[in-house]
Amino acid sequence: MTHSVNITFYGGVNEIGGNKILLEDRDTKIFLDFGESFTCDNEYFVDWLQPRAVAGLKDYFEFGLVPKLKGLYSRDALRFTDLKYEEPKFDAVFLSHAHYDHIAHIAFVDERIPIYLGEATKKILEAWQTSSRNDFGEHDFRTFRTGKKVRVGSIEVEPVHVDHSVPAAYGFISHTSEGAVIYTGDLRMHGPRSDMTQDFVEKAREAKPIALVCEGTRVAPNERRKNYSEEGVGRESSRVISGSEKLVIATFYGRDVDRMRTFSEVARENERQYVVSTKAALLLKALKGYMDVPKLGEDFLVYARLKRGGRFDEVDYDKWERPFIKHAVNFEYINRHQFEVLLNLDFYNFCELIDIQPDRGGHFIYSMSEPYSEEDLGAEIMQNWLRHFGLRFHQIHASGHCSREEIGQVIAKIEPRLLFPVHTEHPELFKKMAGRKVGKVILPEHGSKYFIKGT
Repeated sequence: MTHSVNITFYGGVNEIGGNKILLEDRDTKIFLDFGESFTCDNEYFVDWLQPRAVAGLKDYFEFGLVPKLKGLYSRDALRFTDLKYEEPKFDAVFLSHAHYDHIAHIAFVDERIPIYLGEATKKILEAWQTSSRNDFGEHDFRTFRTGKKVRVGSIEVEPVHVDHSVPAAYGFISHTSEGAVIYTGDLRMHGPRSDMTQDFVEKAREAKPIALVCEGTRVAPNERRKNYSEEGVGRESSRVISGSEKLVIATFYGRDVDRMRTFSEVARENERQYVVSTKAALLLKALKGYMDVPKLGEDFLVYARLKRGGRFDEVDYDKWERPFIKHAVNFEYINRHQFEVLLNLDFYNFCELIDIQPDRGGHFIYSMSEPYSEEDLGAEIMQNWLRHFGLRFHQIHASGHCSREEIGQVIAKIEPRLLFPVHTEHPELFKKMAGRKVGKVILPEHGSKYFIKGT
């Protein structure tokens, strides 16, 4: 008898990120995430060499960076490729959260294939597109929240919130004709909303899953750096700042709202003004009403970078930036009030330091979250800048992912019949972690199909 349910892994195999997981049940086909692979991309592309936007998927197909599947992509994406456009053969894409390695390649997906995502995730994508060059395309976006089950053909997907380093992150419980298939997305147990992750794990356990697709970002022989809880980031950052009369700069992932809240509180505790970028201000504005976020003019000010006009007037800025300019300060203000501010400065805007001219002996708090690593951001170049301006480096980081031990606890709690490790460079370690409560650990291979049978 042919099994009606199967899973194919087109990304996230032996790598961190790039998740593209196809779940099929009878005639229904849905993707769980559709992200960009950082590992594979870095084999052929770097910051100064990127796939040609005008060529659509041609450059991606050349190096096997996306699956060559009929009936998945838009006409425009296939225009210069040897894959002919066909009517959609897939029923939906479900996005777990708004990180590039989980969502980026929806830009190529046929516009008629529905994209399901959290309500706040949609707001994040809209703010992202407004304030950057990223374009995820025009899609039939359909939103959900925890507790709202989504029926697509023979599959019913139950999104359940989890805690991660970006708001509105979800795991999925997919109810199929053979039983429940669990997909963790990305999750952590040490964040400010660990209760949400615990909710997901409990619901996943109750579903008695036939299969668990589990992330393992931090599943490795040894941790490369110390990871704090979010509370620990605040405590350690406050310790660095307390008593300092120099400029303090913090760098972290631009959509980590938890980290924005943490540094807002740290600034208040140390009687400093918290200053963020216009992009961060737009994101916080977009999420107002969905969660508790710092308030413009009350909890933070906005940093206005020098534009072509050089006047720091509204007309110098893009339309989306203009509402924030009246609450903005510039490099001259930061230079005059160095001991009174906590400045969130993106690594890619380090040239602002040339204008700010910080006094030597200031502090730089590096608090980056996944998906990026120090190597991705050019650690050597960053350190050159810090030495040049006499800024003292502090690594204070709260990961967006469970530790190896916590992943083991999640697996033991859920007790899946089959376990598929993804989003990890060390899938083999899952066999040691699984224990007796897992029927079988399967190390997926890229592009291979695995049939799932219920009782």
